[in-house]
Amino acid sequence: MEVYKGFGSRRYGENIWDISSWTTDIHWKEAYLRRHFENLSFLDCIKDIIDLAETYFTSVYEAFTEEDEEGVEYDFPYLDIIILLTEEYLYGHFFQSISPLQELSMLEIMCSYFQNKPLDPIRYFVFDCLFGFPNEITELQKNLLDHKTNLMSKLTSMAVGTRCGNLLNCIAVWFYTYGSENSRAAKVAFSIVNDYFLVCPESSKAVADLINVAPVFAYQLVVALANYYKSEGQDGKERKHKLPPTHFVEIVADWIVEKPRFCIVKIPPLFLRLPSSHNFIFTKEKLFRLCPILSLLQWCLLEPLISKIKKEESKQISLAYSKLVYGFVSYFSMQRKIEVDKIENPDDLEPGELSDEEFGEVELMTKEDVAFLTHSLRLLLEKYANIDDGSKHVSVDRLVQVIQISRWAGCVPVTVKDLKGLLIDIPKTVLLKSILKPQK
Repeated sequence: MEVYKGFGSRRYGENIWDISSWTTDIHWKEAYLRRHFENLSFLDCIKDIIDLAETYFTSVYEAFTEEDEEGVEYDFPYLDIIILLTEEYLYGHFFQSISPLQELSMLEIMCSYFQNKPLDPIRYFVFDCLFGFPNEITELQKNLLDHKTNLMSKLTSMAVGTRCGNLLNCIAVWFYTYGSENSRAAKVAFSIVNDYFLVCPESSKAVADLINVAPVFAYQLVVALANYYKSEGQDGKERKHKLPPTHFVEIVADWIVEKPRFCIVKIPPLFLRLPSSHNFIFTKEKLFRLCPILSLLQWCLLEPLISKIKKEESKQISLAYSKLVYGFVSYFSMQRKIEVDKIENPDDLEPGELSDEEFGEVELMTKEDVAFLTHSLRLLLEKYANIDDGSKHVSVDRLVQVIQISRWAGCVPVTVKDLKGLLIDIPKTVLLKSILKPQK
């Protein structure tokens, strides 16, 4: 490889391997690289493609950091060439034939590359180059992007099993950036549920360890699965309600109970400011400003209404969701007693430091959030109108507990009058009546 690089440098006074440095004979150099890749074995081709991308983005990033002027943006010379080469020689093999052993070896190469190097903007640029998506997808690109999502699912599953924290943190940023489009993150996240809870439940400890290996990824995984287990399909039509595996719910409950700050883990701003090498522009819809995983409370409201229908170890299921509710209640109660220290300058973090120390400001739940949850409960009660009153009352009381503690802790600005309006047609349990009772 060094001979190849040196040859280009001596003949042209620039490094052919560094596409960002090209100034002349662009078509010849691109053709030269193509001939190089076409003469390699599959696995050597994958290694050199990653090397090519790293060389390119190292040069781009170093040029950017040398600029002192404010407002200077990244310059990506001949970006289309690096994108086309990586897509053609990484994913082109999937349009022909690739054996399971070759695919496994390729995944191991990727895991090794990202795990053995510090996570910094260069590494994420490489990851984004390999797995990012454009805004507009043509029919011709559809199969290519399906391959990307499929490979991402397998890579994520391997990274969880091998505890590749650096790679998982790259995937966490990808979840946040690209994941909301067409429920991509939800599809990848479900592959973790399938592999570690349905196919091989004995290995679920690897998922439980995510809170220590890559807490930012653990958070984004829960957010993605909350999107997967929602009551509407991608076409907006209602679909059959379903719940995640009980053991996964127990793991999430443990995370929230044992490490409450997990509820406010955020991606460091350093990575969110990096531009997409695919010119992807994303908009992040936030249902809950405080904690998107609070949408898991919808699981807790749904569980009493369908667990008896399913007749699956209902006691164990009920305990798991009760613990999840307790985690939320415990978290909100803590907000009355502690304040999260603000980081004076988020950029003081090490480049690859993605940990639960990055909190930013704590944002509290709003009246709109409470209204959404009460509306969700109302729809569930209408859908499962034939369920016994005892199960309905469990759902109501779980929501009331969270609202009650949130109000006590000063986390949500709703009055008793507001609650009377929001809960007017909700079954009046003993607990609900107590919080709606006028104070003397």
